[in-house]
Parts: sequence; structure tokens; C-alpha cells
Amino acid sequence: MSDIRLLEQFLIKGKNVVITGGARGLGLNFAHGLAQAGANIAAIDVSDKPGGGFDTLSRYGGTYKYYTADVRDYQGLKKVIDQISQDFGSIDGWYVWKSMCRPGSHMKHSGGRHHPGHPFSGASTGRF
Repeated sequence: MSDIRLLEQFLIKGKNVVITGGARGLGLNFAHGLAQAGANIAAIDVSDKPGGGFDTLSRYGGTYKYYTADVRDYQGLKKVIDQISQDFGSIDGWYVWKSMCRPGSHMKHSGGRHHPGHPFSGASTGRF
């Protein structure tokens, strides 16, 4: 295999990438980096609307869609992933960003602050 063909396997241009926690913060910043490299972005977050800056992804010329889901809800997340697969045609990459628990969430505070829902993300896309 030539070095050029090997490099092409790692290029993100035209690939469809899902980002959990993509509404703001590190997830949104990572979405901008991937978009600049030519990726299409499907962002999932628990918020009804993404934070400021998501709408500016369009300047990179790809496809960018926002989906509302709670990664702790397996069935709800599965529905969203099915919709993303339908909307984008495929899922080529998956990036998981952890979210902070809100007061009163299902997780008792025991020194850890991140909720345990993210394994559902990987399990949901494992079939693609």
C-alpha cells in the first residue's frame, strides 16, 4: 500500500461525524475543527437548542444538523442515531464529550462529576 493511499484513509473530508455534547464547549469547538477539515457534523446534546456558534458551522460548506437527546436514555438516543443515519446516509465517526451532571440528576455525587450515559453512545453506533 502506498503512503498516499494510507493517508487518504485518515482524511475526514466528506465524512459524517456524530458529536455528543456538541451544543457548546469542547464538543462545539471540536465540531468547528472537524468542519474546517471538511467533515459533516451531526451534533447531539440534551439542550433544546445549541449554543451560540453552532450556526456559524455553515461557513465551512458542509452539512450540519443538531439533534436533541439525552445520552443516558438508550431508547431516545437510538431513535436519534437512526434519524442521523437516515439524514446523512452513514455515520463514519463518533466523538463523545462528557457532560456535567445537573443538580438532582440520577447520579449520586461520589466525587465523580460525569454522568455514566456515554457507553450507550458507542453501543448505539456499533451496528453501523
